[in-house]
Amino acid sequence: MKTKLPYYLFCILILVSCQDKELLLNEETETIPAGLMATPSKVVVINEPDTSLNGDYCATVSINDPEAKNASKHNLTIKVEKGYLKEIRNEDHTVIQDFQGVFFNDDRFTEFQTNGLEYRISILATLEECYSGELKGFSVRCNGITQKGKQCKNRTLHASKLCVHHRE
Repeated sequence: MKTKLPYYLFCILILVSCQDKELLLNEETETIPAGLMATPSKVVVINEPDTSLNGDYCATVSINDPEAKNASKHNLTIKVEKGYLKEIRNEDHTVIQDFQGVFFNDDRFTEFQTNGLEYRISILATLEECYSGELKGFSVRCNGITQKGKQCKNRTLHASKLCVHHRE
């Protein structure tokens, strides 16, 4: 028992000296003021909306549904106020509204998620420029009514939204 007592005392002495050294190390490393990080941070640039964007525009709208594994791309009309997206008008005359904080930068592009769908929108031109025929591939369904009382199925680029047959 007498031979074990010095051994235990030696172990206790080593443990106490290690704890004192650890306290000294902790005191030295705690020179950073509270609230500051000791590691480098990643800087994120937050873009501002392009407030010059006001009115109706034609845009390429890509919609991805990750759950259904379905993607589509359409040329549609959109409404923008002070750089913020207000509505998307679909080809079937339905309107999607109530977007929260979705804005376009000076590159005229935005992407966002809502209701499980991922949207990417790129503004092509003002609505007047789209219907002037300068923008290929952007057309709308004719608003004319056929003799049978149904909406015309023709597509048009004309600003009146009427095909050549219904403009006469």
